[in-house]
Amino acid sequence: MDPAKVVLAAFSGGADSLSLVVLLHRAGFSVVAAHFNHHLRTRADQDELEAGLLARKLGIPFISGGGDVPEYIRENHLSVEEGARQLRYRWLLDTAEKKGAQALAVGHTADDQVETVLMHLLRGAGMDGLAGMPDRQTLPIWGTDIPVVRPLLSYWRDETESLCKESGLVPLQDDSNASTIYFRNRIRHELIPFLRTYNAKVKNHILQTASILAEEQTILSDVKNKAWDTCFIEQRDSCICLDMDCILNQQEGLRRAVLRQAIAILSPGIRDVDFQLTARMSEFVQNPTRSGEMSLTANLWIQRTNDRVSLWNGKPGLIISHPQLESGDIVKIPEPGIYSLRGWELDIVEDDLQSAWNSIRSGKHTNRVWLDYERLQFPLEVRGGIAGERLHPFGLKGKSQKLSDYFTNHKVPRQARGNWPLVISGDNVVWVVGLGIGEGAAITPKTKRVLRFSLRFPALPPNG
Repeated sequence: MDPAKVVLAAFSGGADSLSLVVLLHRAGFSVVAAHFNHHLRTRADQDELEAGLLARKLGIPFISGGGDVPEYIRENHLSVEEGARQLRYRWLLDTAEKKGAQALAVGHTADDQVETVLMHLLRGAGMDGLAGMPDRQTLPIWGTDIPVVRPLLSYWRDETESLCKESGLVPLQDDSNASTIYFRNRIRHELIPFLRTYNAKVKNHILQTASILAEEQTILSDVKNKAWDTCFIEQRDSCICLDMDCILNQQEGLRRAVLRQAIAILSPGIRDVDFQLTARMSEFVQNPTRSGEMSLTANLWIQRTNDRVSLWNGKPGLIISHPQLESGDIVKIPEPGIYSLRGWELDIVEDDLQSAWNSIRSGKHTNRVWLDYERLQFPLEVRGGIAGERLHPFGLKGKSQKLSDYFTNHKVPRQARGNWPLVISGDNVVWVVGLGIGEGAAITPKTKRVLRFSLRFPALPPNG
């Protein structure tokens, strides 16, 4: 960090945050102490006042703010710990931006790191969780690129208490830190003392293990990033879409890593994505439910369509993940051109015959097909299916099949079938849009002219 630029330091007034501002100040940094009042304790306002007095005693600028944690956790169905953390970081990072700070410094120590690793271990986290907290990171959930830095991760709690004593400073005491109703405090006051009866240096060993895993995670991240780049298709405001074949072809560990990263990007507020959750997602991708969708958490869903795996904030929407018509709509296609299908686009254009054959042989296009121009009867129609309707799918050698069975074979969700668009020529279904063509206008060795039909997904809204 640049000593000439402001560093905002999270400042509760306890031994850790007090040591943090002292050490930064001694190192020549321009420090601003920022105190967040959670309004959870009867003496919270008194703590805010005393924290300000401590900062002024050190000659450090002080700023304070607060939030209604009880109301926030009721509205968002969060634990007290998580609700307090979210409000605190939101205010701290917002304040850091307003102050033009180069970073937000927090007073996490080696003891906090050990507790964090054990919390993640007990929740069944993977290597990301077991590597603990990084000494520098950004938290995009709060809409800022200001980094959070942890200068005290190599200091133990007794060292910060000693530093305060040597400096003639009396840190504030938070009585809630002794309460074992909180998960972290139970780890601190019950589990760690118990583990030390097995090995007196267990904290050092856990810290060392986290450091090793963090180093190895750096190496593995390259592999994970390559898998992500290969599988990622697009991101919208409410969903992230991945290539289904790509996901299925990944090794199990990489498959879960890609799915975990999708959650992290779509819902960064979800912490501790454990093994059970990613295992459920991986199993769903390989063996989807009949509906093609599954609820993961209160607001997170996963959906599998014919060529995509999508994660959603909220219940999946049909019109984004599947081509859909308004009920009863019939779209007339008098000639090649671009036609709107309820936000989707159907692009019909004459194409080169040889290019068409090459593309067909590659087998890579599910939303693009080539049909024999001269076998089509214009005007074409695009409509939904009719009860009991049959078609002659390409490849069945003239045999017909019920449209309902065709949808079942392609794993189309039941709720999407009624308004799924079909391209009709005369009395024949020549394309079940996005799925497959019929025999009636398929290209043959006698074909002289071809039309390319392309289905385009709706325009992406701007991210942000």
